[in-house]
Amino acid sequence: MSTTIVPSDSHPDSHPASHPGSQPETSPAPGASTGPVLAAQSRAAAALSCVAALVHLAVAPEHLAEWAPAGLFLIVVAAGQLWLARALWRGLGARLVPAAVLLTSGLVALYVVSRTIGL
Repeated sequence: MSTTIVPSDSHPDSHPASHPGSQPETSPAPGASTGPVLAAQSRAAAALSCVAALVHLAVAPEHLAEWAPAGLFLIVVAAGQLWLARALWRGLGARLVPAAVLLTSGLVALYVVSRTIGL
């Protein structure tokens, strides 16, 4: 009598999804970016962050002359945006993206308030 040995990874019951309570392997969410696409998006975001920093640095002297705290705020914002740009360019930004989006949205909201209601 012969016995056939089936390797455990090729046996139909060896797949994790076939065992009750086991989790199947996860794949990226639909529309999620990976690899070269993510790198291109990170570099684009880094470039936009640099542009925003340059705009803030360009208007900082005018704001410093009018009200020093506003000018200093713009310089600090520009420094943060340059730091973010560097992190994104180097590929370190995946964990920073949610915070960067939130803070940038806050800056846009602050700008809108300053131009409509005033500070």
